[in-house]
Parts: sequence; structure tokens; C-alpha cells
Amino acid sequence: MLTRSEIVCAWALLFFVSLLAGCGGAGERGVRPADARVALLDELAAELNPDISGLESFFVFWEAGDYVNAEGALLQYFREKEIPEEAMPTPLPVDQSILIRGLDAWRGKFAFQGREGRAAEPDGPIDWEYKGPDASNEWSWFLHRHAFFREILLLYQVKGHPEFAERIRDYLTDWFWAYPPPDRFSFSASWRALEVARRYVDAWLPVYEELRGTEAFGAEAEMAVIAGAARHANYLRNHHHFGGNHLITEMMALASIAVVWPEFSDSEEWLSYAVERSLEEMDRQVYPDGAHKELANHYQWIAGSSFQRLYSLLIAAGAAEAAEQMRPRMEKIWDYYAWVTRPNGTGPLNNDSDLEPNADQLLSLAEFYDREDWLYIASNGEEGERPSGTPSRVFPWAGHVVLRTDWGSEGDWVFFDCGPFGTDHQQRDQLHLSASLGGRNFLVDSGRYVYRDDPWAEYFRGPRAHNVPTFDRFDRIVPDPEAREPQKDLLDQSGELRIATGSIPLRDSVTGIWSGEHSRTVALGEGFVWIVDQVDLSRPDEITFRWHFDPELVLESVGSEWEIKADELGVGRWTTASSVHFEVEEIAGRERGEIQGWYSPEYNERVPNSVLEYRSAPTSIARVAWLLVSEERDLGEAEIFFEGDEAILRFGGEGADERSYSIVPQ
Repeated sequence: MLTRSEIVCAWALLFFVSLLAGCGGAGERGVRPADARVALLDELAAELNPDISGLESFFVFWEAGDYVNAEGALLQYFREKEIPEEAMPTPLPVDQSILIRGLDAWRGKFAFQGREGRAAEPDGPIDWEYKGPDASNEWSWFLHRHAFFREILLLYQVKGHPEFAERIRDYLTDWFWAYPPPDRFSFSASWRALEVARRYVDAWLPVYEELRGTEAFGAEAEMAVIAGAARHANYLRNHHHFGGNHLITEMMALASIAVVWPEFSDSEEWLSYAVERSLEEMDRQVYPDGAHKELANHYQWIAGSSFQRLYSLLIAAGAAEAAEQMRPRMEKIWDYYAWVTRPNGTGPLNNDSDLEPNADQLLSLAEFYDREDWLYIASNGEEGERPSGTPSRVFPWAGHVVLRTDWGSEGDWVFFDCGPFGTDHQQRDQLHLSASLGGRNFLVDSGRYVYRDDPWAEYFRGPRAHNVPTFDRFDRIVPDPEAREPQKDLLDQSGELRIATGSIPLRDSVTGIWSGEHSRTVALGEGFVWIVDQVDLSRPDEITFRWHFDPELVLESVGSEWEIKADELGVGRWTTASSVHFEVEEIAGRERGEIQGWYSPEYNERVPNSVLEYRSAPTSIARVAWLLVSEERDLGEAEIFFEGDEAILRFGGEGADERSYSIVPQ
């Protein structure tokens, strides 16, 4: 029997072969028929179930060729039906920036992921083939998702001017006739399955709910949305993605269409298929500890949100058995999301992630599931009920360890990645750690920045953008994409410190032999993070450690230490002890040569940040200890050194309690 990885590889091969064979396009552009409304009525008559109560008069008029009365009967029926709120996206807030984007979109100017382009003249149709100022597929996909419909809709709701609704009508009907669904899998901007899913449930459906029956929107646009339900559902049923977070979103959209439009002949089968595939994907894509297998906080939210919408739909549709199957797994997904949250409310930037507002997103989930512990986490302990046990936790399937001193907004927090590569959206970041002290971010992951093949993407995906060592001759072994069993002994809380450990093998790039190892021990105490690295190589090689600091921080060299400042005030100290000598350089915002010192909180955004780069002469063994201390805690003077096989940390000095700790590197 083939393994999951082998199946995925086979699918990928078939997919790219299909693209080469010409299966990736959207097909020929369509043309709006002379009598578009008659064509829509014919299309709907072929898709709707004639046995549905309330549609009898439509079919009688249509069969008699009385299209005027058939249209009236059809629209009256659908205008009177309610759309389940569980199928609708979260309403947009009345925000000035959204209203401005809506006005820009009305005028033909669009901004996606921070890049602005004009795809239409103020009174003309959209050039749907336009790919933005950088000729980007990503930009084109966003254009075909039609999310800007809702921004124009918000403008209409606030201002009440019919020309805003008319612009949505014109955009929608122009697209509807120009892009009939292809009869094959497509990777085009118009019919890539992810865009199909998001376009209908996140743009067309809320527009229809608000504008149906209005003169400005019109009958043709109304019927296009209804007919578009079958077009989109049939495509998602037959040409969806083979896996990953895309498939979850696509099945959520298919289920949504089925629940909203039970009048279609295939609605029952659409819902059954979507539920079956979604339950299968929960098993395939989510570890028993709740982590989504792409192992990116951003896609934990994306996949979890799609599962959540499906779960809510099943409850609304009375599908109790399927909903009961989903409930415990849904809670594990959100439990993971809650526990990785930083003291400032954001999530880690692991793998391809943006800086998600985990805490804000958890509030409604805590209410939905009646989870007082999530509310406690999201509110920094101000509301809800304290989670049982210690604030630190290990997720053994994901290989993620969260170290935490307390749940307050000024708590100390570490996210340590000892896990697999991830099934998608991967970065070469194993043994990376991010750290916050006193609620302030100090050590950071660099984010994702862009999805393309160029030096910038290579930097953000690679080890040089993470707090891990690299080598001149040796390579870090990329772990398997998926864990086959949970890891053991990642977290030790038996002593005063919270201690996590992990290791990664190293390969000689010349001989191809696995002949080295990097092991890391991370200890979190009140107001400090202590890291001990051990590198063992079969032959001498240059070692380079890089430590990436939050862009709000400024570093100043003071003797053998680095003082860390924020707003010109000292907030931390960074020091090291090593068995080998390192040359140290601070780098920030370097663009030429080897890119270094960049941080990306959101896709397509980057800002310079300070990176300390430590380079050694060739050596075969290195033991290094690193210490990050918060100046906002009265810990006294700190000293780190090695004594035999042990790494020693000692605090003391005038007016401070003397304390010492020891670690034996793994």
C-alpha cells in the first residue's frame, strides 16, 4: 500500500503533467448572450429540482415559454427565502480604510497584499486578465476572489447611492458571462478551486443577500448569483484540490452552497460529499494534538476557520451525527491555537505565517464552545477560568513546545520548534525559537514575505532567516513533512526551570554522509531565556549562528554583551559563552549580496530588524550558551560559563538573591 507521502507525490506529478498537457487554463472566454435573462432561466431550469415546493409555478411558466412570468415566479420564491447566517462570512466593520478601498474598487483601482493596480477605468469593465503591477499570479487570484464586492457593498450600505450597487452588478455579470466553468481541473485565476470557493461564499452570497430585489442590482445579476451557485458547486464537487488547507476551504464552500440552495437537484449529494471529504481531511490534515499538519499558525487559522464554518453549518442543517464527529476535533484545533498565543495576543510566525491576532480571534470561539480556559488565555487572565496544570505545554505530534511563566500580559513565553517539516508552506526552521520576556517580543521568526521563486523568498524560507546555525560544508537535514508518531521527552518541568530539548542531524554536503548533529536545550525562567547549543561534526567546518531580534528593538555592544533598548530605554541584555571563538556582526536591512536582517509581519511587507551573526573558524565541536535577560526584572548580575560537561548560569550581585542553574547539553 502506498504511503500518504507517496500518494501526494503521485498526485503532484499527475497535476503537473496535466498542466503541461493543457489542463490548467480556464478555457475560452464566454460571450454574454443576446437575451441573457432567458439563457439564465434555461440554465436554472436544468439545474433546479422541479419537485421543490414553491417552484411549481416557475416550471409551469418556463415549460410554456412564458419567460416573463417564469422569471417573476423564480425571483419571488428566492427573495422570500432566508439565508442561514452560519453560511455567511463575518460582516465587515464600518471602517474608513474599508470604505476607501470600496471607493477605489468602484473606480477600478484595487490593492491586494499591499500592491495597488488599476484593472478598470472609472466607467469601464475590469480587465480580468490583469495581474497587477508585478504581473503576479497571487494578485490575479485575489482579483478573481471578488472580495472587493463586499467593500463596495459596505459603501452602498453606508452612503445609499445606487451607483455603488450598479457597479457590483456590472462587475459580477461581466465576469459571469466571460468565465463559464471549464470541464476540467484549472489552475487559472478565474477557476482555481480555492478562488471558486472564496468567491462564492465570501463575495457573491453576501452581495446577493443584501441586494436581491433592488432595482440597482437587477434581475440578471440576481439570477446569475443563483445559477452561479450550481456552477461553483459542480466545479468544486468535481475539480477540487487533492489535499491541504485549500481542500478544506473548498469543501466548506461546497457544503455552504448545498445548505443555502437545497433547491438544486444535486444539493443533497454536494452536502454529503463535502461532509465525507471534510471528515476524512480532518483525520489526514490534523494531528491528534490539534496542530494542522502544515505547521504554520496562519494556516492553523485558515484551515480551522473553514472547518469551523462547516461545523456551524452542520449544526444549522440538523446534521447531528456529522457535527458530533467534528466537535472533539474542532476543540483540539482551537486548543492548540490558544496555547501557542504570545502574551501580547499574537501567534508565532512559524513556517509561512503572518502575525495573526490569536487572542482576538479566540474570543468568539471561547463563547461558541463555552471554553472558559480559552477566554482566560485570550484575556491574559482577566476573564474566564485558569487552564489546569502549568502554563507550559508540549504538542508531541507537531513537535512544538510552548514555555510560559504565567498567563498575564507581562508573562515570559518561548515557542520552540522541534517538529517535522510540515506538509506545505514549509520553512527550514527546525530548532528555531521565538521568545518574549515581560510580554515584550525579543527573539523572532522572520515571517513569510512572498510566494515566489527569487532570492527574497529563498531567504525567508531558509535557515538564515531563523535562529538556527548554518555551516559552510554541512547541511541541516530537512525533516520529514509529517510525523508518524509523537515525540517523547521534549519538555521537562521537574525542576525550577521549564526546559525543552531537541536535535537535528547534519549531512556532509561533499560525501553525502549524515555525520554531524546539532542539539539545543532551551530553558525559561522568570525574566530570562537560556539556550545551550551543542554541535558535533565529523570534520572541522565553519559555524554561523544568527539571532533575529524584534524590529522595535535597538542593540548596542557593551563589552562582551549587547544591551537591548526600546524607545531609548534598556529593556534587555544578551550575552554568550562558548568553547570556540566567534566573530560577531550586527546586520540590519541588507539587500545586496547575501540578504539578511529583514522581518515580515504580513505578506508582501518587510521591515529591517537587527540580527546578530556569530561566525567561527573551522571546528568539529562547539558548545555555546546564550542568555537573554529582561532588564525590567531585578535579577542582578548574570554569568554563564561551562564547567566540565555542564553549562552553568549564575545570578547574583549587590542586593540580588544568588541563584545558580546547570544544564548538561544533550
